Amino acid sequence: MKHLIVNLMSPWSIQNGRAIAPVVMMVEGVACGSHGCLYWPSAVLQQNALKWLNIPVTPGHPVKDGKLVSVNYDAGTRATIVGNVKRPYYDVPVWALKAEIEIESNHPLLPIIHDAREVSIGVFSEENDNAGNFGGEQFEGTVTFFNASIVNSYSRYSTCKC
Repeated sequence: MKHLIVNLMSPWSIQNGRAIAPVVMMVEGVACGSHGCLYWPSAVLQQNALKWLNIPVTPGHPVKDGKLVSVNYDAGTRATIVGNVKRPYYDVPVWALKAEIEIESNHPLLPIIHDAREVSIGVFSEENDNAGNFGGEQFEGTVTFFNASIVNSYSRYSTCKC
């Protein structure tokens, strides 16, 4: 499991009983996460954009025995789900994978999550060893495939070690 930090595009809003926040999930370029710096080509992001549909949102990354795990690891990790990713798409003009995250507006953690200005994503990816430089940033490999696993919403007040 690898995780990266991404940003909310605008403040949360309430629509039809759900708290919604648009997010930029990923952009073409070098992203440094828990497994080092990798190059994420636009083609890979575009081909896999719909994999984010209905991916769980949690207030932190699930961890078991000190290791990042899938939210589907067990009943305890599944119990941390507070919402889902909706409407994922690849925005060609800006080379960005975008989506909205939705959480029930009456969820008990919403007051904390509502303060979030960053989200972190978890993916299971495959990459090659083609190191290089993109836009002045060094990378150790190029992502060739990924499966979306989780989106974590947390605020500056969070004590989560995400």
